Amino acid sequence: MKRLIAACALIGGVYVMGCGGGGRGSSIAGRAATVPTSVLITDAFNDNYTQVWATIYQVTAIPQGGGTPVVLFSSTTGDSVDLASLHDASGQRFSFLGTAGIPAGTYTGLTITVGPTMQLFAVGSTTATTVPVATTLPVNSSGDPVLTLTFKAPKTVTTTTSSFVVDFNLANFVIKNSQVLPSVQDSDGPGMTDPARQNLTQITGVVSALSGSIPTLSFTLTPTNGTAQTVVTTAASAVYGASLANGSNAVVFGTLDTTTQNFVATRIQVLPVGAPAPGAGPNKTQVASGAASAINATAGTFTVAVKQSCGFAPTATSVNVVTTSTTTYYADNGSSLTSSVFFTDIATTPNVAIQGTYDSTTNTITATSISISNHSNDGGWENGPNNFRPGTDLNNWGNGSVKGH
Repeated sequence: MKRLIAACALIGGVYVMGCGGGGRGSSIAGRAATVPTSVLITDAFNDNYTQVWATIYQVTAIPQGGGTPVVLFSSTTGDSVDLASLHDASGQRFSFLGTAGIPAGTYTGLTITVGPTMQLFAVGSTTATTVPVATTLPVNSSGDPVLTLTFKAPKTVTTTTSSFVVDFNLANFVIKNSQVLPSVQDSDGPGMTDPARQNLTQITGVVSALSGSIPTLSFTLTPTNGTAQTVVTTAASAVYGASLANGSNAVVFGTLDTTTQNFVATRIQVLPVGAPAPGAGPNKTQVASGAASAINATAGTFTVAVKQSCGFAPTATSVNVVTTSTTTYYADNGSSLTSSVFFTDIATTPNVAIQGTYDSTTNTITATSISISNHSNDGGWENGPNNFRPGTDLNNWGNGSVKGH
């Protein structure tokens, strides 16, 4: 028997990407007086493994006294999360999964559906060991393990906004008979309201109800088969690609304002018409972010130390990235770059977000789009004055455009 020794903490990393293609949460139809309720995940620091990748498919809330569990988050593709990266020197961190309208009432716990395997990177190893999740756990109709979290005390959701937090407690994970038995527990979420303690999360969907004036916009983002999420922008937001308009497909990075339950956008990638959503569909696009190294501008290649991924769980600490003649490149503020300028810039600002197709055999992403991410420019609603992304439009909006605004 081997235990993942850890101290309690919350989820961490620069980005934690949520795959929006499969839906992000749904409320139970036909039930009135719903309350906007978000679910965030937490984790614990661990000494035995540098990375522990898990996939989360669904989170439901259990009503007191029985009844149908209420879905808070659901994704057919799953969210891939490195649980071992979810702690820093300052302590707990959080990652947003989704928001759903749930009936006001009292809840006794949560169920969390995870993937049947986890990718474990032992200390000193650059490749993962795929470990099955314990077969002693109950499973859903798809064969995915279901974890049960019982609250320390029942939680009452009123007519205001609310949040639930899941603590993946690595200190109590057990490896036995070549299987991993995960442990989840309740958390009060200290620091959850501080966006500096949240990781940037990605959601993908269709834009509607676009309103406001640059740089302060509001719109609804509706994932496939998921519940709509209100997104707001600030002067720290950057827009990439096509014009943001009603009907646009968009990938939005940001954090949750736990008071309003609005998703505050840092970066918005507007996808071309017909482009597949990350992690969705038969021609699915995968996403990875992290620090670039081994940069070869002549060959158009580099490696990225993956901190977050969407649509796949990495099998190595670094993933190879190759570019083609059709790869598009973006600066931190959303402006287009040539290949030569991009490769020059990532030498000094190496953090990147990549969309493309991942080949697990060669551990390579063929990039369709790459953007530089300068996180010193992130922020907006939480801090007041910021070092906003420089841009050519009104109020440091950046280089994206918005139809009708």
